[in-house]
Amino acid sequence: MIKMDQSDDNIQGKLRSLWHRERRLLHLRGACLALVLIFGLVLLDLVLDWLIVLPGWARLILLCFNLSALGWIAYRYWWQYLRSFDPLRMSLAVERLHPSLNSLLVSYLQLQSSGGGAPGASRELIAALRRQAVETAVPLDFSGVVDFRRLKKSALAAGLFLLLFGISGIFIGPFYRVLAIRMINPASVLGYPTRTQIEFVTGDLTVRKGDLLGLEIHVGMNSEIPVTSILEMRYPDGPWERLDVPGDKRAHFAYKLTRSTRSFDYRFRAGDAKTKRYTVDVVPPPQIIESLVTLIFPKYTGLEDQSFDILNFEVLQGSTIEWEIRCDQVLAGAQMVSDSGGDLDMKIDANDPQLARLSMPATNSMTYGFRWTELANGFIYDEGARRSLRVTVDEEPLVEVLPPKPSENATLSKSLSIRYRASDDFGLGEASIVYSLNGESEQEHALGKLTENIQVREINWKPAEWISGLKEGDSLVYAIMVSDNHQGGNGPNIGRSIPLKLNFLTREDYKKAIQQTRGDLFNRIKAIQEDEIESSTSLKQLKTEVKP
Repeated sequence: MIKMDQSDDNIQGKLRSLWHRERRLLHLRGACLALVLIFGLVLLDLVLDWLIVLPGWARLILLCFNLSALGWIAYRYWWQYLRSFDPLRMSLAVERLHPSLNSLLVSYLQLQSSGGGAPGASRELIAALRRQAVETAVPLDFSGVVDFRRLKKSALAAGLFLLLFGISGIFIGPFYRVLAIRMINPASVLGYPTRTQIEFVTGDLTVRKGDLLGLEIHVGMNSEIPVTSILEMRYPDGPWERLDVPGDKRAHFAYKLTRSTRSFDYRFRAGDAKTKRYTVDVVPPPQIIESLVTLIFPKYTGLEDQSFDILNFEVLQGSTIEWEIRCDQVLAGAQMVSDSGGDLDMKIDANDPQLARLSMPATNSMTYGFRWTELANGFIYDEGARRSLRVTVDEEPLVEVLPPKPSENATLSKSLSIRYRASDDFGLGEASIVYSLNGESEQEHALGKLTENIQVREINWKPAEWISGLKEGDSLVYAIMVSDNHQGGNGPNIGRSIPLKLNFLTREDYKKAIQQTRGDLFNRIKAIQEDEIESSTSLKQLKTEVKP
């Protein structure tokens, strides 16, 4: 085994120093390229963020792009060239620089790595070869293999960009500081320095649809104050629109919208300052998407409950009305607003807060609407539409005396046969006959219970048997009175027939009245007959005249 001497250590040391020199060259080249790229990326980021005012998510994407670009440059021009120490690779590089070695250095390293040479080789010959390689290689300068002059252009470019960055920092250093903060912290709202300082802006708003709306900014009095500012607005389905907004003496710039109808984005520009984009969220009023009205009629009517989805309706007085109204938004409160001023709170369903209910008795007709309080913002809306609720009353029964009606004249022995018809929508009650003698107070005599909605009955009434003290010369006014089944309020409704009159005469006067009645009837019949003869004669004459 051939032992290594001090010269062997020198060759290994020179090769390792050459490897370190190579790595320094690669590090410097990578650093120069990184400086140029960093400065370029900083300028690109500054221009984009300053001109567009990038939102936080966009700045985060831009930061990831910057890191990706730096990583790609580091790998492409730096990391992939970094290698571990390999004496053979370094010796080949030295051989290329010094062809006079004639592969002695490579052969020396190969013999050294094999532990003294191949089996059967002459030990003296191997030792002589190694001595020759050491004597030839040790005096040579290996540093020429790694030429730092190749970094001249990269170093000049990096120095120039570093100088420009330093000079620009004197003038726009605050811009670099703001950029660094905004890029490191995407949630930052720090703005870039401007000659015009915007100290206040209305910002994001949530307003009711139809409300008056004002947007404004305040410019610092110690900054550059423009004559007008520019308001840029954009609806979701349209382009940006520009409006000139003049300022006042206090450097306030305000724009009033007469009515807010749709959500939109906006931003202000004043001088060289600009705000970020803000949003005005216009909240529409809750809209009715489903409605159900249930009418519960009084029991005496015998009617079944009725349900429908129409909000304009009429109902029988005394019924119960139940509303179920579903809106397209979650509700915090609801009221029914009537023209009479009696606002009624509606109940919001705990399990379905879009549903409001109300139950009330039907007493008076009214027009009504709804007042909604939406949950998200607590906005209150008075519904523009007005509905009509018409309350109908249960009319009194209809009563009529059927022909032939009794004569107005009678004797005390007269027995009247009265035939009458009574009707009511929801059932008849009691019937009675009411009468007044000689204009005195009215008296009543029951005729019994009526059982149907429409009924015809006949009674025989002998006034002399019912009215004590009745005498000739008296005058009696009478009518049929019928009640219905109405409950509540003032009790049943009462209907009466047209009052009839009955005069009690002596027998002689009664005969004269009958004769007078007969004479009147005869004269009427005679007049009718004469009219018929005259009409027949005129008709025959007309036929003769028109006959060809």
